[in-house]
Amino acid sequence: MDTSQELVIANLVLPIVKDLVLPKIQSIFKKFKIESTDKKSVEEQLCDYLERRYTKFLTIDTLVFPNMQTALEILYQPLTVSCREGISGDEINIKIDCYPKDLLPNYARVIIEDTAGMGKSTITKKLFQSIIEQKAGIPDATSC
Repeated sequence: MDTSQELVIANLVLPIVKDLVLPKIQSIFKKFKIESTDKKSVEEQLCDYLERRYTKFLTIDTLVFPNMQTALEILYQPLTVSCREGISGDEINIKIDCYPKDLLPNYARVIIEDTAGMGKSTITKKLFQSIIEQKAGIPDATSC
């Protein structure tokens, strides 16, 4: 990765850590009277983690192009997540072409279920990237 790419990634990740994460970490440290942990170290480790994951998710492997990394942005086709809500059974469709701000606030837990090869991991990677790019919060990459 060249220096300009690293700079762009750092500029995406650093504001999230500074504006969203550090205040929460500091309040937790204060609430539980944690003084033995270096706050700067936590910040650096979190930045490093988010940068590594974001960089990893910029490209994907495909069966069509074996042994060749392809940009996710080029191959990603927006998918629609659908579900039936409540007793009425109203169908809800949310197109995932960026981070949908109405998804997680309204639906705290989302399970994406489909058969193999339908794009569950790819949609998760797209959501992770979008959360970073839109500075929407801290993505969870445990499932990727």
